[in-house]
Amino acid sequence: KPVVDERWQPFPGVNITTMADQQHLLSSPYLPVDTPCILNDQLELSNDGLFSLLGRTDRIVKIEEKRLSLNEMERALQQSDWVSQAHCRLWNEKRTRIASVIILTAQGLDYLKQEGRGVLVKQLRYQLLERFETVVLPKKWLFIDQFPLSTQGKIDHETIAKLLSLD
Repeated sequence: KPVVDERWQPFPGVNITTMADQQHLLSSPYLPVDTPCILNDQLELSNDGLFSLLGRTDRIVKIEEKRLSLNEMERALQQSDWVSQAHCRLWNEKRTRIASVIILTAQGLDYLKQEGRGVLVKQLRYQLLERFETVVLPKKWLFIDQFPLSTQGKIDHETIAKLLSLD
């Protein structure tokens, strides 16, 4: 089987540069004068001028052919009186779905104690239906006291993945 080079080559005159924050800037004669474009893609630039696509930085994912902004879903969840913080991510079991990790407010904790987990999840899903299609709603819900953090103070995604894998 022949080896396929999955790197891309920019069109002539198109330049991609890496900025200090690891975002990439595209300048092109096809864009209006002096209006470079910040890319929402993670790229790996090679010395030969080619690049590889590594994913998106804007946290847009595809679920059942529907595009979803994980950031937008987190903001929608945090509009609930019951949710203090939310983190959404892809979760793979049999199919790729969305998992939501939630830190509840005091009001949310009270509701959880009075009504139970199932009712709380149902109400949060109902609130999300105002903005999102059913197919992209979280299928896995994890309620925790605080997000596990890395030594850099960012959410520890490996620990979150391990927690989500528990029943």
